[in-house]
Amino acid sequence: MWYAHLISSLRASGIDVDLLPGNYRLLSIADKKLVIHLVSLDSAYQPEELVALQDQFRDNGIFLVHLWEDVWETRSIQVLGRIQSLLGLNKQIHARKTKVTVISQADADAFLHANHIQASAKAKYRFALVADNTIVSVACFSNLRLMRKMGPAYKSAEVIRFASLIGYTVTGGFSKLMKYFIRHYSP
Repeated sequence: MWYAHLISSLRASGIDVDLLPGNYRLLSIADKKLVIHLVSLDSAYQPEELVALQDQFRDNGIFLVHLWEDVWETRSIQVLGRIQSLLGLNKQIHARKTKVTVISQADADAFLHANHIQASAKAKYRFALVADNTIVSVACFSNLRLMRKMGPAYKSAEVIRFASLIGYTVTGGFSKLMKYFIRHYSP
């Protein structure tokens, strides 16, 4: 089964896991502070059922994540990185020790493919935080759009992707990239 590989990968990383009894295939991590719902491709869940399950756990102070089989099969390194991040196991980098730089779509693609669970996406504006000549975080934004209902000159943009290097949390990184975008492009 696909989830046996997930369990062995987590245990190899020093993360204790337990399968919980019940109607759902639930993986408990860190004494139930994080629960992963393992969703096989042949599952026939309705979206409302998954939201209700997530709400039930949230109401008990537990963070539940749904993990689909195909995501694990195609993006296992990124999934493991995300789980480690949720557990607070990342190393910290402070954004004040980084520099903002404009990057190409190819550079954004390479970084996001390696570090974002959904890989890359085309974006109009792409920025990176660099520390010691290494990209540690990337943010990508859409083109600016006029929002006439908000006012004649009101512009808005969408965050397309944001990711940090797997195994690292850049404290203040998203804010620094967002402020740079706002300062230079005035959305």
